[in-house]
Amino acid sequence: MKKTITTFLCTVLFFDAFCGGRLSTLTSQSWVSGAWQNESFVTYTYDANNYLISNNNQAWNTASSTWQNASLFTYTNNPNGTVNNYLEQTWTSGSYVNDLQYSYTYNTAGKIATQIGQTWTSGSWVNSSLSTSTYDANNYLISVNGQSWNTAGSTWQNATLATYTNNPDGTVNVFLEQTWNAATSSYVNLLQYIYTYNTASQIAAVTTQTWTSGAWQNSSMQTYSYDGNGYLININIQSWNTTTSSWQQAGQDVYTNNADGTVNTFVEQTWNTSTSSYDNLLKYIYTYNTTGINELAVTGPVRVSPNPSKGVFAISTGQSLSNASIRAYDLTGRVLIEKENQSGLTFALDLSEQSAGLYFIAIQQDENVWSAKVVKE
Repeated sequence: MKKTITTFLCTVLFFDAFCGGRLSTLTSQSWVSGAWQNESFVTYTYDANNYLISNNNQAWNTASSTWQNASLFTYTNNPNGTVNNYLEQTWTSGSYVNDLQYSYTYNTAGKIATQIGQTWTSGSWVNSSLSTSTYDANNYLISVNGQSWNTAGSTWQNATLATYTNNPDGTVNVFLEQTWNAATSSYVNLLQYIYTYNTASQIAAVTTQTWTSGAWQNSSMQTYSYDGNGYLININIQSWNTTTSSWQQAGQDVYTNNADGTVNTFVEQTWNTSTSSYDNLLKYIYTYNTTGINELAVTGPVRVSPNPSKGVFAISTGQSLSNASIRAYDLTGRVLIEKENQSGLTFALDLSEQSAGLYFIAIQQDENVWSAKVVKE
């Protein structure tokens, strides 16, 4: 069945988009004196296998009205396309200078096992951070242990712990952040994020709480809205007023999507209490070197949310499926996630361990195939 999907995607659905297309540029603009002003510009470069190898980041020079080099992110990939090393450099005095690098290892399931961060100090790389990821029997991420490097003792020391409680379908229910207390040799609560979902298994709301005086206290809430195709169009952001014990407006994120569901523009706005209206803050403009994906919707459209996402996508064909196959692909057609014998109305895929970029999702039941293009932030 895998060969059937891959052949179908390349020859019927995606054409050049699947077999060679990719995210091209990302422009950010800030709202200044009633108009959008350029701020940053990112250009994505790929190798012959369509693996992402660099992000060239430029900043806008308002004096000369030109783009100027700011930083360069370079990726060294394993033969299967997973990232082996990620290097951050800053533009200084006419050339790029090393700043940070991250090295990755993977478990037998292809999931990230460790991430080691190093800083460029006095002409050599010095350990800085270590993240170790743990998964359950379903390969759902359940914890990330963060450690910092003790230069005096040349040892790793506990720093943070992120714990995930997942729903049966793999979507996140609660995400807990804790910090290490050296005095008590234990983790102390810091933040927690509580997720709820709508009937289509799309994220409905995310509530953030802070640990205060031994109890969880509301901090912020994000409420998600979708259009008729199930594409994310708005995130309403509210903050908790401790005086009135009520939610009050803080801002919103507004998405304009292309016909295939990928994001065209993403606008961040803040709430102006004086005018009781939203003020523009930032805008992100996405371009792709593809003409889009022709989706095969046999019984209904593929709904994906949120899109873009930091990794977890909820997808639905609009009907209950049985014995279906679900796969996530990179731009080369390499299978990143593969789930067989899936049944239900909605399904979850977690791309949080993958690099930022463009990916494809396919659902197949017998000879019927549904597809979607998603953006991992």
